[in-house]
Amino acid sequence: MKIGFLSLFFLISAFSWAQIPSTRFFVEFVDKGSSSFSLQRPSEFLSQRSIERRLKFNIPLDSSDLPVTAAYISSIQRLGGLIHCTSKWFNGVVVEPIDSQSWENIKLLPCVKSTQPVFKLKRTDDPWVEPAATEGVASFPDSVYGIGLTQVKQLNLQSLHQEGFTGKGVWIAVLDAGFINVPSIAAFQHLFTEGRIVGNRDFVDRDNDPFNGDIHGTLVLSCMAAKLPGVMIGTAPDAKYTLLRTEDVGSERRIEEFNWIAGAEYADSLGVDVFNTSLGYTWYDPIDSMQQITQAQLDGNTTYITRGADLAAKKGILVVNSAGNEGGSAWGNISAPSDGDSVFCIGAVDSSGFRAGFSGRGLSSQHIKPNVMALGARTPLLNHNGNPSTGSGTSFSGPVIAGAMACLVQAFPQKNNWELMKAVEKSSSQFQNPDTLMGYGIPDFGKVYQALNQWNKYFPKDQDFCLVFPNPVGTNSRIVFKEAYASVTLRLWDSRGRLIKQWNIANQMSEDLSWISQMQQGAYFLDVETELLQTRIRLVH
Repeated sequence: MKIGFLSLFFLISAFSWAQIPSTRFFVEFVDKGSSSFSLQRPSEFLSQRSIERRLKFNIPLDSSDLPVTAAYISSIQRLGGLIHCTSKWFNGVVVEPIDSQSWENIKLLPCVKSTQPVFKLKRTDDPWVEPAATEGVASFPDSVYGIGLTQVKQLNLQSLHQEGFTGKGVWIAVLDAGFINVPSIAAFQHLFTEGRIVGNRDFVDRDNDPFNGDIHGTLVLSCMAAKLPGVMIGTAPDAKYTLLRTEDVGSERRIEEFNWIAGAEYADSLGVDVFNTSLGYTWYDPIDSMQQITQAQLDGNTTYITRGADLAAKKGILVVNSAGNEGGSAWGNISAPSDGDSVFCIGAVDSSGFRAGFSGRGLSSQHIKPNVMALGARTPLLNHNGNPSTGSGTSFSGPVIAGAMACLVQAFPQKNNWELMKAVEKSSSQFQNPDTLMGYGIPDFGKVYQALNQWNKYFPKDQDFCLVFPNPVGTNSRIVFKEAYASVTLRLWDSRGRLIKQWNIANQMSEDLSWISQMQQGAYFLDVETELLQTRIRLVH
């Protein structure tokens, strides 16, 4: 099974209509000036939950939130253009003209700013994608988690579950290739009986039935949502889910990136909190003048799907994406949209914590990817019949983390997506020495929970960007930052105003201050300064 490994950057300078039947194009419009919608009336195009997410995290509405102007769409339809999907974020539509003359007329419309061809590509076998899940788990661990215990325990996620944080009240959108048999699998029945699977859509066939196409999404969903005690419990069994089919495994087309963007925009409008995408795009088959995507183009700013994923994060959504399975191929590296700065890119390890050879590598040590790792080699999951199975690929490490992140969102609803991502990175096994193979390493969600709990206890105000705890200072005191700032200057003063020490740190989430406990007892003051923020903390010793 090949899951979406194709380039998403348009490099075509010319095309032949006769050579490529059923050609589709992305048409970008000049503006949204004549839209009937207004940013002053957001309830007309966003749900209340989506609006509340923006308000909670101080995210302003902008023109990208406005729907595409209906009059522009109608003008294309009148000229014989069939609309496949729309994108308000990129202000355009994917259109299939009925013939070449129709296309020539559409291009001349005054509302059209630019066009990009979306080619139908021939298929090839890809030896680097994950194999389908295979049955063969003979026994279950002595645990309510069943086979799910392996990935949960590796992340110390059971510590959150034991506190009651199982994803309840958090909404996850799963964008994938199809969800065959989900309604009939026993481990998913709680989603239906409790009304926690809603708003499902198929952006390939353009209907509301995503329970077709492929089993890939079914396997992915089990890593998060399965709830059959003694058989399998996923990482977020009590979350709410929306299933979106955006990938067509029957062909390889660039249109799938626009399917994904349309799905992401729809999920944003619903008010979803977390995305999981176990799809990746890196290359496409040569045809006509097509060229392979270059490594340099995975810069976080080039492909449409990466730009769309970053926009989703900008809207406050926690975007989790699999790193891709090209680690053992000539390509070697991650896939779009995991290159996005704000996308949480997840690589794969085995049950012993060693990197899986297929897991996509990062491109630069200055731009850490993957962000973190989770179980992706022989990951326990449920197959298309709901039976205990295993599967290998970052397709499964991704949802393991997405479910865990949903538990954090439940536990700390006032923390934004960036704060939660950075807290998870800080807890990970190689936070002090990240690399392009495993990023920051394997997270410890128990440590994340403790750290964020301490933050809430000592500094509950959103404006605080750092704290020292314990304070009074002791042998385990540290200064902890809300994020890893590029440059921080620290100055320690005594009560008489004398400078004791000045030093700088960079890209760190914390710094040891235990040495202060060896100094003379009394009051001290620590000045902390970044490029934009500064504060003074009174220390007691």
